[in-house]
Amino acid sequence: GLTTEQVDLFDSYLYRSGIRGFEKYAHIFTVRPSEFEEEELSQINEIRSMLYEAFAPVTDIFKKDSTVLEKSEGLLRIMEHFSVEEKCAHAAEEYIENKEQVKAQEYGQIYTMIADLLDKMGSILGEEQVSVKEYTDLLRSAVEAAKIGVIPPMVDGVVIGDIERTRLEDIKVLFFIGVMDGAIPKSGNDAGILSQNERNILAESGFELAPTQRQRSFMQRFYLYRILTKASEKVYITYPSLDGEGSTAKRSYLISVILKMFPALKVQTYMKKENPLVWMSTRRECKDTLILLLRQLVDYGSLEEEKAAALHSLLSYYGKHHKEEGEKILEGIFFNHETDVIAKSVMSAINGGDIQISVSRLEQYATCAYRYFLQYALSLQEKRTNAFQSYDIGNLYHEALERFSQKIKDSGESWFSVTDEKTAFLLDEAIRETMEQMKQTQVFDSARDSFVLMMMKNTLKRTVWALMKQVRAGKFEPKGFEVQLSEISSLSSLTYELSDHSRLSLNGVIDRLDTYETEDKVYVKILDYKSGNKDLDLLSLYYGLQIQLVFYAGAAVEGLQQSTDKEVLPGAMMYYHIDDPLVESSSEDGDIADRILRSLKPKGEIFAADEVIEAMDGDFAKGKIVASDVYDMKKNKDGSLSKTSRVMSGEDISTMISFVKHKVHVLGEAMASGQIAVDPYAMGDKNGCTYCSYRSVCGFDPGLDGYDYRKLKKIPKEDLLAKMKEEEDA
Repeated sequence: GLTTEQVDLFDSYLYRSGIRGFEKYAHIFTVRPSEFEEEELSQINEIRSMLYEAFAPVTDIFKKDSTVLEKSEGLLRIMEHFSVEEKCAHAAEEYIENKEQVKAQEYGQIYTMIADLLDKMGSILGEEQVSVKEYTDLLRSAVEAAKIGVIPPMVDGVVIGDIERTRLEDIKVLFFIGVMDGAIPKSGNDAGILSQNERNILAESGFELAPTQRQRSFMQRFYLYRILTKASEKVYITYPSLDGEGSTAKRSYLISVILKMFPALKVQTYMKKENPLVWMSTRRECKDTLILLLRQLVDYGSLEEEKAAALHSLLSYYGKHHKEEGEKILEGIFFNHETDVIAKSVMSAINGGDIQISVSRLEQYATCAYRYFLQYALSLQEKRTNAFQSYDIGNLYHEALERFSQKIKDSGESWFSVTDEKTAFLLDEAIRETMEQMKQTQVFDSARDSFVLMMMKNTLKRTVWALMKQVRAGKFEPKGFEVQLSEISSLSSLTYELSDHSRLSLNGVIDRLDTYETEDKVYVKILDYKSGNKDLDLLSLYYGLQIQLVFYAGAAVEGLQQSTDKEVLPGAMMYYHIDDPLVESSSEDGDIADRILRSLKPKGEIFAADEVIEAMDGDFAKGKIVASDVYDMKKNKDGSLSKTSRVMSGEDISTMISFVKHKVHVLGEAMASGQIAVDPYAMGDKNGCTYCSYRSVCGFDPGLDGYDYRKLKKIPKEDLLAKMKEEEDA
């Protein structure tokens, strides 16, 4: 009695929430994934209640080893509860009205047949106690053996099947198709955990084993003999010239055997030289041939005389009898994609006037404008499963680290003073509270979920250990966690006036903001937590693909400058990869913990000022170590910083921050003007389609006219900063 929409809603909820097991239907579903509204959850619980009411009276029967009679009666009660007999009769009447006689006959008989089967099972095996699996096997066998009498709608018919399962009787003509090498007979392999000698020992001991490769080979030959001797008049054997990948296909050895047995036979090749009109017999073949000939015409500019005549005939046929379908075919063949642009008024309506987005979404727009449009303007979303996805894991990491940091602050401790014992206690509390929060939208039932949660806990513990080491190596102190840009920066610095008089307002969250103060300066360090391995890439920044970290640094500097008389400068901007790595180590490498710490160095750039470097790693700055264990900094023999050190001059950092502001304005102008082209970027071996789930919507295909990647040129790193200045000045 449920509508299609109700079934879809309930199915999507179960799919997303991960609720399994009938026992859970006895209680109201309280888990509400983010994409479901309260009203929908109420409707879902109504369906749950209806299903529970129907199945609850008989669930005990199927939980225990009850008798066949009890189980059969239970099934009948369920069918009566849902009025299956009346619904089958109603369906039969509808099929009669639609002149579908075969379906009408099937639905007219099916309920009586199933009821009789259950009755006979109860009569013959009534007192036999069986498990659910055993009963299911019995019922399946009974249903497979049952037959519904249907008067055939036509005298002749075609039976289609494979050589192993199909049973043929009184066959006049047989078409044996797809006789390719590896398919006829089937190829196999002897991969397994038992040797032939072990199989022999088990067979002698009375164990039943699967056939060996040699036995399967004989069985295949038997199937071939049986199938080829069934037809009384004609046998057609066919094989393709190309496989599914377009490569040349090898014919089966069976073809050679047949040709040796019957020397007068010749292999006939179709669909190459003959006029296509000769072998076309169905409408599907007409359509496929029309598309094939049109493509050849487009690719080569001309056709052979017979093919040209066939194309003319097909176009005439479609023009007279299937004009609309013919026009669609022509439109598809001669399709030329044009750049997508929507009216400013439409874009303005979508954005609600001004554009208010996060910096990460602006990066998405730079990656592919159309993907941004589909994902954020039209809000198209994939159907999510209950299984942990990368964004779920990332959210849990961020939430747990924020809670942990807040607990340190609330306890009156600092990252420098808190003990290891208290750190472990506070982290356990943060993880537990985060898990409790997530249970409101997730169900953690599967073994996979439990394993993932265990690994995530281990990773968080490793992360806090490494972060503590990095903080205590220097003088920068964590001051803010999950900091909203609006909390530290003025509205004017986050807002850009666009040429159409609209405004672009940006928002975002800084995962961690550290500061270090001297007598006259305040240095700011931005740390962005990532569950993937990410680095600050100047080329990606230049093209607008990676502007978030630098934008955050600029906004933090401007914001903090308003609350102090000291000069505020960017000290470092870095990504931290949340991970629990495995490292290889030998006795020469030193302590394994040190190796792990070095593998967890944040990636990014550091201001190359002496006091900043000392504030990042005191031992390194004082010369106690040649290479820092916590940041990418190394010294030459003369004490200078090596070229591999991730440090930049203040001027270069200022150039990056200034350029990012310019890039934000450029992207905002493009967005406001309605540019939503399907133009994913391509740079080296990376492109905007790699992790995109919208290709089935956008139809992007570089092989079609009008579609192409937005190819971004590689620019030497030493020239990038100069290019940034040039573009900004222009």
